[in-house]
Amino acid sequence: PGIGCRKLWLMLCSVFGRERMPGRDRFFRLLRRRGLVLARPKPRRTTDSNHRYHKWKNLVRGFTPTAANQLWVADITYIP
Repeated sequence: PGIGCRKLWLMLCSVFGRERMPGRDRFFRLLRRRGLVLARPKPRRTTDSNHRYHKWKNLVRGFTPTAANQLWVADITYIP
């Protein structure tokens, strides 16, 4: 495992003092240029479209409302 840029910067600031350290953003750029920045984790996948439940058709696709209150939509999610 590794340590994030912000934590590393704070640790080095406490060791060397803030007046001797570059600014936080400059420090991040230096690490990024040298390839020392950790890859960000991928966001968690929250939607599973390949489920076994019935998939309803999109009834409003292609419909363009011309006035207010012509189209109302709602979604109900059942969590088993």
